[in-house]
Amino acid sequence: MVENFEEGMAKGSRFKLLDALLARNAGAALSCLHSLLDSGEDEPMALILFLHGQFRLYWQAQRLFARGLRDSQVYENLGISPRRAHFFSKQVRVFSLQQLEAALKTRLR
Repeated sequence: MVENFEEGMAKGSRFKLLDALLARNAGAALSCLHSLLDSGEDEPMALILFLHGQFRLYWQAQRLFARGLRDSQVYENLGISPRRAHFFSKQVRVFSLQQLEAALKTRLR
């Protein structure tokens, strides 16, 4: 039971890092990143893959919005649960489609 709680904390810390990035709060993002790396909760590559996956999901959603799909259709297409849709709807609109495409292209170089 304790292991499950600790695993949940590590994942929660990843989301704190994501929230700081979405808020464009560099100081908080760096603090979260240092905490994650110092604690050994996550390997650097695991964090990169997590963030890449999240931003790719935002990009996919923005492409669907650009095609004229409604929120509920986008969430259904991407497999976003109704519980997560509330948070996702705020997160996905932080960056434009063009910003997400530029970020993903930079990541792939």
